[in-house]
Amino acid sequence: EDLLPIFLEEADELLEGIDQSILDWSENSSQTDSLDLLLRHLHTLKGGSRMAGLNSLGEYTHNFETFLIGVQQNPVDFDQAFFGLLNERQDEITRRVEIYQKLESGQATEEELESLKFEQPIGAVKVSTGEVEKAPDTEVIESEEASSGQSSTTVEAIDLPADEIDEDVMPIFLE
Repeated sequence: EDLLPIFLEEADELLEGIDQSILDWSENSSQTDSLDLLLRHLHTLKGGSRMAGLNSLGEYTHNFETFLIGVQQNPVDFDQAFFGLLNERQDEITRRVEIYQKLESGQATEEELESLKFEQPIGAVKVSTGEVEKAPDTEVIESEEASSGQSSTTVEAIDLPADEIDEDVMPIFLE
């Protein structure tokens, strides 16, 4: 029995939770409950991803979680730019889950699967966090960014581990 759809169902709920906690936190940035909840959702998604063999998503989520724990210990300006960054990371998690959904229905392209292997570092040049892999026409934006003095060539993608979906472990995790 293919257990990926069961994981994806859970991921859907977690994505909503992540979305809501970022929203709540952005509306009241002194509210630490929202950050705690966000970290809990990310932690659960990370664990579920790894159990399901979706290692690249697990690692991506882990890196986001680590970044937020750092922020928790050394607060930064919780301004619009900061929440913009969080929303980009969230969009990227959603994009990755959508690719697994396509994989499940046999519609994922080679290019999409290939894009799961890399991650842009958090806080890199704006255009490079999350946008790069979405559409071919972002190259134009990138060169405009570069000519405005923000070099996008310094951004290096981080390799993420390969996925190995283990269908035996999935039900244990889901319990």
